[in-house]
Amino acid sequence: MSDEAKIAESMRKARRRNRGYADYFRGQSKGHEERSIAYRLLVHLNKELRLKWEYQHRGHGQDPPDCEAIAEDGRRIGIEVTELVDQHSLEEVVRGGADPLTDWGREKLVAHVQRLLDRKDAPDRVQGGPYREYLLAIHTDEPALTADNLERLLLGHTFLETRLITAAFLIASFDPRRNTSPVIELRLGSARVLKP
Repeated sequence: MSDEAKIAESMRKARRRNRGYADYFRGQSKGHEERSIAYRLLVHLNKELRLKWEYQHRGHGQDPPDCEAIAEDGRRIGIEVTELVDQHSLEEVVRGGADPLTDWGREKLVAHVQRLLDRKDAPDRVQGGPYREYLLAIHTDEPALTADNLERLLLGHTFLETRLITAAFLIASFDPRRNTSPVIELRLGSARVLKP
């Protein structure tokens, strides 16, 4: 199969997975999507902390975590990926309804993110490891949750302490003004800081 044919098939697979709402991060498979999001997070961390990591997707049935990275010094880092999406809006669009603009106020956003943190902060479910760090990458393509809005709504907020997660990040969809998919680190009550 030629490269062009492989690209075309990959694009067809991705289109079949589209839901019609908050699809920026959708890939041709869940694994592809998770790898892509983990890669975006690692690119951001490499810029900020100048870390050199290799990463891989752990495969279906081998999660959590979805991906793992290995730093130059041998540290193993688990990376769990999850989505921040308004389920009601998504279901409305899938049923063929209008594309609603969800009202994401501070209270709703904080509560939703805290639920995701609570659900993913489950040390007893982790496979593989041991992991020196365990990162949570929360991606969102909610129309009202631009990077600017996320930063404004989360300003000064500290989420509850976590048992497993050492750092959590919100990854917004592409922002043309910033020429990137912005990554916003969440402040966790455990006050752990990812260090090289």
